[in-house]
Amino acid sequence: MTESCKKALGGSPACKLGELTKWVQCSGGRCDTVPSAKPEPPSKTKIMVVVKAPDNKDTITIGKGRNVEKLGELLDLATIALSDVYVTGLVKCCPPKRPPSVQEIKFCSGHLADELKAVDPDVVILMGAATLRAFNLMGEGGVNKLHGKIIEKAFPHDDTNDKVYKLMVTTDPNALYMNPDPRLQGTMVKDLILAKAVVEGGLVNPDQQDVDYKLIEDKYDLAWMIGEIKEKGMFAFDSESRGLPWSEQPLICLQFCWGYDQPRRTVAVLPLYNHDPDGTDWKLKPTWDHHGREMVIEMLKEIFEDPNIPKVAHNIKYDMCVMRKHLGIETKGFLFDTLLMHHILWEHPPHDLEYLADLELNTGNYSKGVHDITGHGRVLRNTYDHVPDKILHPYGAKDAESTYRLFCRYYSRLKALPEQWKLYTDEVHPFIRTMMKAEWRGTCLSTDVIDTLTKEFMKEQAALSVSLKERTWPEFNGDKSDDVAKAIIQAGYGRDIESPKTTKGYSTDKSKLLPLIKKLPIVEEFMRYRSLTKLISTYMNNAKDMSGATDGRARISVLLHGTVNGRPSCGFLHQIPRLDRERIKKGLGNLRDMFIAQEGYSLVYGDYSMIELVVLAIKSGDENMMEIFRSGQDIHKATAAQFVGLEDHEVCAHNRDLAKPVNFSRVYGAVEGRSLLKLTWMDLEGNEWPVTKEMIQAGYAALDERFPAAGTYFINTVSEISANAGIHITPFGRVKHMGSTLNSGNKWARENAERQAVNGTIQSPAASVTIRTLNAMNVYLEEQIKAGVMTEEEAALIITVHDSGLFEVKNEHLGWFEDKLREIASRPVPQLNDWCFTMKVGIGQSWSEAELNAK
Repeated sequence: MTESCKKALGGSPACKLGELTKWVQCSGGRCDTVPSAKPEPPSKTKIMVVVKAPDNKDTITIGKGRNVEKLGELLDLATIALSDVYVTGLVKCCPPKRPPSVQEIKFCSGHLADELKAVDPDVVILMGAATLRAFNLMGEGGVNKLHGKIIEKAFPHDDTNDKVYKLMVTTDPNALYMNPDPRLQGTMVKDLILAKAVVEGGLVNPDQQDVDYKLIEDKYDLAWMIGEIKEKGMFAFDSESRGLPWSEQPLICLQFCWGYDQPRRTVAVLPLYNHDPDGTDWKLKPTWDHHGREMVIEMLKEIFEDPNIPKVAHNIKYDMCVMRKHLGIETKGFLFDTLLMHHILWEHPPHDLEYLADLELNTGNYSKGVHDITGHGRVLRNTYDHVPDKILHPYGAKDAESTYRLFCRYYSRLKALPEQWKLYTDEVHPFIRTMMKAEWRGTCLSTDVIDTLTKEFMKEQAALSVSLKERTWPEFNGDKSDDVAKAIIQAGYGRDIESPKTTKGYSTDKSKLLPLIKKLPIVEEFMRYRSLTKLISTYMNNAKDMSGATDGRARISVLLHGTVNGRPSCGFLHQIPRLDRERIKKGLGNLRDMFIAQEGYSLVYGDYSMIELVVLAIKSGDENMMEIFRSGQDIHKATAAQFVGLEDHEVCAHNRDLAKPVNFSRVYGAVEGRSLLKLTWMDLEGNEWPVTKEMIQAGYAALDERFPAAGTYFINTVSEISANAGIHITPFGRVKHMGSTLNSGNKWARENAERQAVNGTIQSPAASVTIRTLNAMNVYLEEQIKAGVMTEEEAALIITVHDSGLFEVKNEHLGWFEDKLREIASRPVPQLNDWCFTMKVGIGQSWSEAELNAK
């Protein structure tokens, strides 16, 4: 056993990790250390279970600690005798509300090595992502990819032990508290049963059953497949492209499935390219000559463009774009998206196809052969053209079959839930087509604006770097948390950034730095330096890459399942800062200036700017709030008056701007108001004063007094959802499952769940209103196209972010388009008391200009 582990088990005084982390109690001597799983030397046991750490400073024994209690339930369901199990932790102490650090794992690896030798298990079960570090399994795809099979590997942290252990990976038992999905529990039990089988019979990895698919090699094969699909009357399909984006990368093959467990084949793979290891730019060669490819396209149109044949796919929006781009085929008929069907049934991620197939169908890690070549994630080691046909085709066939089988399950479940099925048909299904068209259209990005902003940000950051180094030390790097922490500690404010929840014992995130600005002004410059890094690396560089598309239009993918509340999300769009009017006054640009209209067109921006506050008023029944909206008064001005203690007519623009984050912090359930501490308010003489904690508390109390129903709504909502087993259903039929977290004994988890509960009841209905407005506008535009008023290219949605939409419209259509958008946006919404929401609309040559003109 290592000396550090002996100290850990002995509970010696906390060791020091250097100046920056001197208040950290590391696992080499943490004061809250615990004994090992069994105080006496462990003996031979059949199964060794490794969890990440003890719970709540308790020993790791069955029946003690929430994590291990849940493990005991799982073992019981798998009929594994507790006498056959030895449970230990990756580390031997309880890290404060965080996973164990690499350093802590290293400190405890010696003890784990001793346990492995003494227990000599037939199988080792690693529970949760953190425990993968015990055997250096990081980077192998995570728990979702590794579970359900046997991995053979020696313990890498002990040179004296060369035994090869049989390893099983499964989910952390704690996941069942946050995600109480019975199917997830079933998968974990299956993993444990497999471990039991290894012990009892020496079972090796179960072979995944290959799909019996037909390879389409000529027109006769294709005619057979088309005939089978027409006879069935529906089909599932999947596409394999070389990589991303779909607009630039070739389509390699298509896979189809129209049945399962039938006496004849119901799966087919149609290659458009074949793997060619000698290829230059692409490792591909065409499967068909020009005439053959044209024949394939015409035959596929018979099923894809038949509106009477429903189509099934996983993330079908992507496949529809691929079909149109590379084959010129429109996907018509009713669309069943298994990803979005699952999102309605269970909103919590993951939603990827292979995970769901394994969860529902026990398909295992069938993509291993492909990902051994390509790697994992969005940035691949190799593109899909490097995958041989003998690996890619079975993988694609399994994708198609899994999609079909998931559809069969999800369809029956949704149909049994009338509200959720109506949500799919009335909102989600039409939104697929709305957003497919937006992504297909793309948006123009100005390279001139991108270059100008990039140069400005880089120049400002360079000057700021020089200034910070002069006031700290020559090697100071504002992007390094350690350097920022060291500078704060040297200034005498180390206690202000202490954070026992983190590995290093300190935190330099926004929540810690904001309250420090008034004490230590240089902190604001640290934050600005970081902000500039993000602007340059996340936005400007990505925007530059996207602006280089072949046709000059950037395709920005929006995830329709990106949030648990049903609001679409886009990592690029959602983080772009709102318009900074101070920069505009100085003649400087905004990031939204990048988005421009093509020649002869304008951008039309429509925004439900305060829809969440209106939803709060409607849902809470607060008459005072609703009267403000009915009469066209300014809710932000009313809030500012209460918050700073003035009359409504005395509120200046400065104080009104302060009210915006006040209002939305309440909507988002973040009533602590930490972000307000860096702001100021203005008295009647024009003097600026800092916002204080006392002012925030008094301000919120005043708001509750003026808007009492809204104030009690936050409390009542949490109680109602908690009493309903953590389940909430919106007026539009979207279900949110909070599980037991609203009653958690963990204060942080409970408060976070309360914020999510409040936010979900407001944000989800607001998202539904916006989505249905965009859908209705899309339907109207389709009618105008059919009537010959315009073509598809002359007016289209190109972007949606938060509760707004940005359209690109040919100038000759601007008049009727603006009027129709306002009309559709203000239609009565029956699910919300027939309220008529107001959308601000503006027109301009850029997103910024259109937004500035919105009224």
